[in-house]
Amino acid sequence: MQKQLKILLLEDNRTDAEIIERLLRKEVSPCECRLATNKQGFIDLLTDFIPDVIISDNTLPKFSAAEALKIVRDQGLELPFILVTGTVSEEFAATIIKHGADDYILKDRMARLPAAIDAAVVRRRIEKEKQEAAKKLRQSEEQYRTIMERVSDAFIALDRNWRYTYVNAQAGEILKRRPEELLGKHIWTEFPEGIGQTFYKAYHQALAAQEYIHLEEYYSPFDIWLENHIYPSPDGLSVFFRDITPRKKAEQLVMQTKENLKAIFNNSSEGFVLLDEFGTIKALNERASESILASTDLSSKTGRSIFDFVEPARLTYFKNVLSSVLQGETVQYDRPLPQVSGELKWFTYTFNPVRKNEKIGGLCITCLDITKKSGLNRNVNLITTT
Repeated sequence: MQKQLKILLLEDNRTDAEIIERLLRKEVSPCECRLATNKQGFIDLLTDFIPDVIISDNTLPKFSAAEALKIVRDQGLELPFILVTGTVSEEFAATIIKHGADDYILKDRMARLPAAIDAAVVRRRIEKEKQEAAKKLRQSEEQYRTIMERVSDAFIALDRNWRYTYVNAQAGEILKRRPEELLGKHIWTEFPEGIGQTFYKAYHQALAAQEYIHLEEYYSPFDIWLENHIYPSPDGLSVFFRDITPRKKAEQLVMQTKENLKAIFNNSSEGFVLLDEFGTIKALNERASESILASTDLSSKTGRSIFDFVEPARLTYFKNVLSSVLQGETVQYDRPLPQVSGELKWFTYTFNPVRKNEKIGGLCITCLDITKKSGLNRNVNLITTT
């Protein structure tokens, strides 16, 4: 049975808290949420609730996310900490991440929150596991060697003079060298092509600052992508790394596919608007921006409500249409739509439900400009009736 994720939410705005809790219950399952609205409530829940994840608003009366994060870290709790805020400067975001926050989410981009939680939980778990492994490895040479040969990642240990003190079999395969041949050797003498590379700088930074560094880098001499977890100690470095070339190639393929689909999406003769079940715009193409939503001077972009673009007199009818579509119906009609430019255009609107995992999770509006066709039909009707 999947373990229930315990989420502590620090938020003094009840409405925002309800929105976040509703999103979490829908997208993060199973989970249990507890709400703290002030400093004391937050401290109490840290002890009584024992959360797995903390989600914090930026500013509360007499309390802030930065203070909350300090309390968590001062207690020695390595819990995922995610900031949710309306606005935040790049400087503040960089500062709070530097002090141990895992991520920050703007409130108009709440759809990112579930993925951010998953990533933070996995990252913290991996860091905890590897830190514990590194600590245990230094307690016993025999245990050290046994565990390092069993881990799936490649692993090397370097002393402060940049000499190999340990190389496991997986590392030997990636480095194309026998592990025993590298012991006692100077890494930059054995691999001079690495000098100046990003990982070279990261190794030096980690050792000098005594800070953990995670790095993904393309290593051209071996034509591979490597993911590095660099753990410093007063005695040197412990580095876990793995070949992630297949994953990177897959990501590049996905990115190219997305770009191709985006080009098709934006170059279509029809306008497309994708909505969630609440009427929030999740995606739209350029044709939609130019036509469907061009009847107002509001900026059309994802995150806005489609109802912002509906004339007040038609709002009730439009909501009824969306309700029918969310029940599984397809609705289509023609109607004129005045543009901000003053021009009157005719469109054919088609509303279709969008299904996800056999459930309706939103809808798609397609819109075809039939102004010329409509004008032609009116001319034909005029000719046939005179």
